[in-house]
Amino acid sequence: MRRAIPLFALVGATTLGTLALPASGAQAAEGALWLNAQRHDRPSGCYATQHAGLAAVNRTNTTAFIFRGNRCKGDAIASLDPNRRGTFEFGQSVYIA
Repeated sequence: MRRAIPLFALVGATTLGTLALPASGAQAAEGALWLNAQRHDRPSGCYATQHAGLAAVNRTNTTAFIFRGNRCKGDAIASLDPNRRGTFEFGQSVYIA
């Protein structure tokens, strides 16, 4: 029994670590993402704006996450599902996978 616990703990920790990390080699989202009237085709990663106040239209197949900071840091303040639009008074950057 002593070996089963460390092995189980290792497998569990490895699984949790895998779930917490983004997939490497992720592909861009299909479609387009508009941020303050600027179109981004097949978006992937973080998009920052110069000032807070963000108008976004998500015409992709994945959810976009809105951040208060300009480099997609900290907690997301909102999410924008596919085929939705929104205005975010304090939004300054958007992350999409």
